[in-house]
Amino acid sequence: MKELYIDRGITQCRAGLYEDGRLIDLHIENSDIGNLAGNIYIGRIENVVTGLNAAFVNIGTGKNALLHFEDTAGTSDLKRGQDIIVQVIREGAGDKGPRVTGRIRIPGKYIVLLPGSRYTGISRKISDEGLRSRLKNLSKNFAEEGFGLIIRSEASNARDEDIIKEYEYLKLLWQDIVNKCRYIKPPVLLFNSRRFIDYIFREFVKQDIEYIYVNNDEDLTHLKVMIKNFYPASCIKVKYDMYNFSRFDKLERDIEALFNKRINLPSGGYLLIDRTEAFTSIDVNTGSSIANSEDKDIIFNTNIEACSAIRKAVVLLNLSGIILIDFIDMRISEEREQILLFLKEQFKSDRISSRIYGFTSLGLVEMARSRKGKRTSELVYFDEGKDIYSSAFALKSIENTCARLSRQYNKNKFRLHVSSYLFDELGATYKDFQKLMLERYGVFLEFIKADFIENYRFRDYDEEDYAKVELNNKTIMGKVIKYEENNEGVVSIDIKIHD
Repeated sequence: MKELYIDRGITQCRAGLYEDGRLIDLHIENSDIGNLAGNIYIGRIENVVTGLNAAFVNIGTGKNALLHFEDTAGTSDLKRGQDIIVQVIREGAGDKGPRVTGRIRIPGKYIVLLPGSRYTGISRKISDEGLRSRLKNLSKNFAEEGFGLIIRSEASNARDEDIIKEYEYLKLLWQDIVNKCRYIKPPVLLFNSRRFIDYIFREFVKQDIEYIYVNNDEDLTHLKVMIKNFYPASCIKVKYDMYNFSRFDKLERDIEALFNKRINLPSGGYLLIDRTEAFTSIDVNTGSSIANSEDKDIIFNTNIEACSAIRKAVVLLNLSGIILIDFIDMRISEEREQILLFLKEQFKSDRISSRIYGFTSLGLVEMARSRKGKRTSELVYFDEGKDIYSSAFALKSIENTCARLSRQYNKNKFRLHVSSYLFDELGATYKDFQKLMLERYGVFLEFIKADFIENYRFRDYDEEDYAKVELNNKTIMGKVIKYEENNEGVVSIDIKIHD
C-alpha cells in the first residue's frame, strides 16, 4: 500500500511517499532556501565571455547564472544589458551560481511543453513499443508549430483528451509568461515550477497511491480538485490529518534516520557513504555476513541487497553528480553484469534522471545523477558534521511538538532554550514565527538564548507548573515558584508544597 504524507509548516514543508510503511521518496522545501531548478526568469545579461562560450545572467537570486552559448539560439544575439528569458537547469553550489538555459521546458502531469521547438518525444520509462507508437501518433496529430513536447510516463494510463487538454493549458501558461515580460523590469521570477503543492501533485501523486494525508485546508481542497480533474476514476483518498501527529512524527524520525553514518543490510553487511565536493563514494562491506554464513553466494547476495539500499539512500538524500560505488569484489563476470542490471532496474522509478556507466578499470561502478534541488542534508542541517540542525528544520520540529502537546495537554505556553544561532535567526529570517504559531495553534512561545544548547530544548518546568522532586528519599509534588538554569545547563527549582 502506498501513502503520501504532506506536512506543510511555517518554516519547512515536507512530503514523504511510503510503501508498506517504508519511506521510498522524499521532498523538502525550506522557506528561506528556494529550490530554483525549473524556475523561469526574465534576466539581464551582465557579461558575455566568448572565451568560455558563455554569458552571465542576473536572475535576481544572488550569484549570476551561467548561460552557455549552446543553450541559446545563437551567440550573435547575446549582448551585455540584454533582457532574456531563461530557465534554471541546475542549482548553484558553493561559489558557483545556477546554470540556466534559453531552451524552456514547462512541466505538466502528462507532458512537458517545449516552446520554440519542433521536437516531439516519449519518455524512456515507457517501454511498451505499441504504447510508444500510439502516443507518438497522438502527439503528431495535435502538436502545433513552435510547440514541441515530451510525453511523460504518467500519460501511459491517461485518456487522449486529457493529454490534449493539458497541452492546450500549458500553451496558455507560456503565453501568459511571455505577456508578463512586456510590463516588468528584470530580473523577475516569471514561473515557479517548484510551488510546493503543485510540485508534489505533479511528481508524487500517481494512481497507485491509496491515501494522501495533509495538515492544511487549502492543500486538501486543491488536491481534491486536481485528483478529480486528472484521475476521475481513481480511488485516491485525501484526508485532513492535522491532529493525528503519529504520521508526521514518523516522517520526521525517518528523515533524521537518513543521516546515520552506517546503513545496515539484512544479511549483516553495510554501506558507508562519503560525500566530497567532487563526487560521492559508496562503499559496500560484508561486515558479519561472511563470518556468520555458509552460503557460497553471500558476496553476490550482499551486493544485490546493497543495490536496493543504494537506490534508497541516493533518492532520499537527493545525492547528485558523480557517484562511485565500491561493491564487494566479484570474480565472475556474469555476476558483475547481473549487479549492473539490477542496479539499473532499481533506479528506473527515480523521478530524477540518472545514468549508470558500468565498472571502471579499478572495479568501481560509476554513475551520475542530475542535480535537482538541494541535497537533503542542506535542508536539514546547518552543520551536518556537528549535528546542528538548520533553523528551518529545528523550528518545524518545534512547531510539530508544540501543536501536539497543546492538543494533548491543553497547554498554550511554552518556553524553550535555543542555540545562539537559532535565536539570532528568530530575530531576522523567521521574525514572524512566534506570531504565526499564535495565529495557527493558539500557542505562545518564549525563546531563551542559551550558549550551552546546540539546537533547542524545551524547559522541563515553568512557574505555575507542578513538579516532582526527591527529598529525603521521598517523592514530593508541589507548584513551581522559581526556575533557574545556569550557563552549563544545570537546573534548580523551588516548589511550594500543598498544605
